[in-house]
Amino acid sequence: MKKQFTLCTVLCILSLCVWSAPIASIASGNWDNPATWSGGVVPVAGDDVTISNGHTVTITADAACASISVGSGALSLSTTLTVNAGILLTVSGDITIVPPLTNNRDNTINVNDGAISCASLHTSNSAGNSRR
Repeated sequence: MKKQFTLCTVLCILSLCVWSAPIASIASGNWDNPATWSGGVVPVAGDDVTISNGHTVTITADAACASISVGSGALSLSTTLTVNAGILLTVSGDITIVPPLTNNRDNTINVNDGAISCASLHTSNSAGNSRR
């Protein structure tokens, strides 16, 4: 009986915990399409999201996550996050726009009459690159 109580207690405590999961794009596509994301899992509130270099991810329905990095710095390809008109992206933490490693590349966030709510926005610059 004591083992069952202990097991029940542990399971109840674990069910109350919420872990953030790192989720990265594996292809360009819509935010709500599982084929866009590693593991086929669409990001939700609490997840740490990376838009991988060279990908364009478009948000077509309201979405939420814990943090977003646009670009990963490993390759020098332009990367874009687009928020469609009338759509709200809620980020409980930071949005970071990572500069590409070489010139003439852009890591971009396009907000097309949509809206983004976040705790903070971080950008930096490397020679000849831009974040818009």
